Amino acid sequence: MNNIYEGFDAYKTYLAVKNHFTTSYDYFKYKGKVSAKTDSFLKRRDKFFFTKLERKYSPEQIKELFVSNFADGEDFWVGNVLTMKAEEVYNNWKKRQDSMSYVFEQDLIFLKDYYDERKLNFQSLFVMENGHPILLQCVLRNDIYVESMVIIDTVLNYTKKWNKVLTDPVWIEFKKRMDKYRPFVNFDRKKGKEILRKVFL
Repeated sequence: MNNIYEGFDAYKTYLAVKNHFTTSYDYFKYKGKVSAKTDSFLKRRDKFFFTKLERKYSPEQIKELFVSNFADGEDFWVGNVLTMKAEEVYNNWKKRQDSMSYVFEQDLIFLKDYYDERKLNFQSLFVMENGHPILLQCVLRNDIYVESMVIIDTVLNYTKKWNKVLTDPVWIEFKKRMDKYRPFVNFDRKKGKEILRKVFL
């Protein structure tokens, strides 16, 4: 006999992650708990997406799938969760998490090569150029990953200064998504500092 509530747990996870990225709700403060009713779930036309998710992934993988896709773009809809793109985003995200030290170092090497080619220096990455700092331009072009932006900020706290001078919609929206994603980036500050010194000193 089929369980009519199959998918409900995935639905609650979806709500928790979505609310974290799009509202003032804090996933970590409330430990992923949300107020959701089974009656509302059963009335949803898209409930079969959540059922399929529970059949395919573990609870932790479902959370990661939603986190990776919401971090990739706020317009993520659950109907896209079983697409090849959503799975690709998740798989790439998972690979980065499993080798974050290497990914971070490679991003820093890219940044160093970037400013060396232009006869600049490390500080120039944070200076405004054509409206945005070079570092921000690099992540917006997908030259480096947002995780690297988060780690560098954890060490140097550069966004505090940027917030005083950057008021355009591009930065405001990016900063919002970056801050929402920040707690999910599990990387030691000390390790980040060591890699920064290794590459730039």
